[in-house]
Amino acid sequence: MAELVNVCVMLKDIEPNTLKPVIKARVNRLWSVPSMKNPLEFNSIEMVLVDSQGFKIQATILRELVNIFQSNIVEEGSYIFCDFDVDRNVGSYKPTRHAFKLLFKEGTVVKPTEPDFVVNYCVSLMTNWEIRNFKAHLDFLVDIIGVVTAISPEKDFGYGIGAKKYVSLEVECMLFDDYINVVKDYLKFCGRPRPIIVIQYARFIPLPGPVF
Repeated sequence: MAELVNVCVMLKDIEPNTLKPVIKARVNRLWSVPSMKNPLEFNSIEMVLVDSQGFKIQATILRELVNIFQSNIVEEGSYIFCDFDVDRNVGSYKPTRHAFKLLFKEGTVVKPTEPDFVVNYCVSLMTNWEIRNFKAHLDFLVDIIGVVTAISPEKDFGYGIGAKKYVSLEVECMLFDDYINVVKDYLKFCGRPRPIIVIQYARFIPLPGPVF
């Protein structure tokens, strides 16, 4: 394992032509993508990995490989990864701005390692002005900071299997499902009438007003 650590590639240098890259990174964020037909099944597991320089990259475990890796990787865990594929990072609302992403395959090696670097939450804040004046289509998720001035009652969004609960914060931001209770509990116990909060990996929707 010491040999692997010595040849680790930084995430900013990852590209399809990189010869058998080995990376050392922390799992900054991990979530499962449920199947549209059966919410109890996963279409994939998605992760955002961050290295000692603070660079981030998305990694995907497809449905047929979920059972192989699901119990071996946890959020905030640090690992050495090798023998994975590298593909272009395309699509809407990507969690990172890296040009490429990692795709796990059956032979991908995941080895736990000691977290010998501190990267905190890797927040990449963008102001409302920067977001609204971004020249290209905003196809990536953003990190924002703002003062909470009000919170709406819970409302329904959608119907059937995809139905969700949401509330609006006058930052302004819409929160769905479990995030509602996380934020409401925080606001209840923080003891400040107008708390400042940071929201990471938010989707920007170009509606009237700064809505995320």
